[in-house]
Amino acid sequence: MARALEKPETCEMMTKIAITAHSVILYRSSPSQKADMVNLIKKNAKGMKTLAMGDGANDVNMIIQAHVGVGILSKEGNQASAFADYSIPEYQHLRRLLFWHGRPFGERLMNAVLWLVSNSMIFSICIFYLNLNNGFSGQQPIESMVYALINVNMTPLVILFYILFEVDLNNHKYANSYEDELKMPYSMSALYKNTSVHMSRFYISFAAFVLFAFYTGAVIFIIFYMGISEGGILGENGQTQDLFSYGVITVMTFVVVHHVHVAFMMRSWTIVYAILWIVSMA
Repeated sequence: MARALEKPETCEMMTKIAITAHSVILYRSSPSQKADMVNLIKKNAKGMKTLAMGDGANDVNMIIQAHVGVGILSKEGNQASAFADYSIPEYQHLRRLLFWHGRPFGERLMNAVLWLVSNSMIFSICIFYLNLNNGFSGQQPIESMVYALINVNMTPLVILFYILFEVDLNNHKYANSYEDELKMPYSMSALYKNTSVHMSRFYISFAAFVLFAFYTGAVIFIIFYMGISEGGILGENGQTQDLFSYGVITVMTFVVVHHVHVAFMMRSWTIVYAILWIVSMA
């Protein structure tokens, strides 16, 4: 291995062998050689990510150099776990880490980012349409305190609960063994492949959320503002509602729409999450 890493030609050959073979065994390698092999794949295999896993001090260099380092707690010590990105008690838990924690978290994080962006857009679009109607006169239909709290405690809590409780696949039913995983209606490799094109899916989803934000903002503005301006909503004294009433109704509708949207995206409803969902909207 030391000779193979000396020349660029042999390095390229080793890279081709490593990425095309089902498995490559490198025995009697020093800690530095393990790290060199990881760096070789990182440098020459474009678009690929490396994962290094070890249980001893001689694996630390390799774990540090990889994109993702996993340390196994063992009798040899905790050096590998101390320098790793993730630590697992046994080798068999690597499958659970990759397919039942890594992939679903990426899905939840993508939805959370999209919600945060689209929420700000929906709220801003409602105000933008109002400014178009009043000639950008600077009238504010919403209290400044509401502006400050709209993205602090009115909408992020339900997203946080979604990240904590959402499980798109029942890991207790399918993650105990490979035999249980075969009972899934679709293969885990297909789900993981779907996650590997995460950025392209993110761009498509982002465009869809932007269109949804413009449409939702327009609907909220047209229904409530036009209804108020044309005398469709009257107060107790028989007079039409003021601009502040429009702001209150807009905020309430925006919060309800956001929570309903999250509810439709939630796959694993529990009693605890239902209670937290109601508390967040209230």
